[in-house]
Amino acid sequence: MRPVDEFLRSVRTAFRPDNDSTGLGWVWLLAVVGLLGLLLVLGRVRGRRQTRRLSAAALAKVVAARNLGGADERLIVRMAERVGLEPVLVATQVEAFEKATAAELADAAPPALGATTSSTSTTTAASAGSEEVAAHVGRLRRALGFHVLPEHLALVSTRQLAAGQRVQIGRVEGMVTDVNEASFLVEAVADRLFSAGAETVRVAFARGSEARYFASCPVAEAQPVRAPRRLTLRHDEQPERLQLRNAVRVAAQGPIELRPRIAVASASGSGDHPLTRGELVDLSVGGLALSTEVRLPVGAALHASFEWEGGEYRDLPAWVIECLPRSRGLYLARLEFRALPAIEEARLAAAIAHRSAHSHEVGRAP
Repeated sequence: MRPVDEFLRSVRTAFRPDNDSTGLGWVWLLAVVGLLGLLLVLGRVRGRRQTRRLSAAALAKVVAARNLGGADERLIVRMAERVGLEPVLVATQVEAFEKATAAELADAAPPALGATTSSTSTTTAASAGSEEVAAHVGRLRRALGFHVLPEHLALVSTRQLAAGQRVQIGRVEGMVTDVNEASFLVEAVADRLFSAGAETVRVAFARGSEARYFASCPVAEAQPVRAPRRLTLRHDEQPERLQLRNAVRVAAQGPIELRPRIAVASASGSGDHPLTRGELVDLSVGGLALSTEVRLPVGAALHASFEWEGGEYRDLPAWVIECLPRSRGLYLARLEFRALPAIEEARLAAAIAHRSAHSHEVGRAP
């Protein structure tokens, strides 16, 4: 008889009215297994409820700190549900907010700047509703402080452009004069004209000394039609970023540890600093790159600690400016140092100069 048949026979025997002590043993075993399974399920449910309570409490603090209303909080929750994120992340992280905004407005589809709408009552009502959603998202963006992005943070959407930004479209230089959640308006400068007839244009622009960007933006409207000096462009949710490296950057190896600069509430209710580990890729006095299994949110403020070239560097202030997926479940993250203590900057610069000089000597060796 096969083992599985023996097991089933034992179970049947255990539930017979005339079962013996062996049958009772099987009954107790099954009861214990069932109880353990029930306790496991209850534990998971309790853990999820605890996580939701902590997340709701964190969101409530943000709502109070930013003087948001009930409608704003409901909008944050709805936007977060669309992309499967915790609402507190949408309210505190630029990358999460932009992802949720794109999903929210994809359904609302607000009209572009200057675009005309149909005169039918149905279309007009839908357009008004879309405009209301877009306007609400715009107000929420400003209330959360996401309307002006510091230059050290990488753009994740052209929604983060600001009026006055210089851009290049083909051979014509232009200036961003207006931005909303649906589109942005570019006007040509120096009496030049944009090329007419293109459905999508490539927009190039730089942000200080941080990076140069290339965005592919659909044309929503051209004014005038045949000789446009003004283009209304739809947003690019993932503009291409080319980092401008002003500092000497050298390859680096070794483990690195990252901790958030602000304590995060744990399940026990206390604040702690969860640790993220990775491997150095390159290093400069302006920042570093690392490989990690954790997706680091853009804009996160961290403390970086590592050992390199015989020196030990602890709790260097750094911000995440980019985090891109790589193969085998790894991410390549780029961090920028800001307000680096003078003594640490001098130590790091000396070590980098030594490594750079050594690399050049090796390269010239016969």
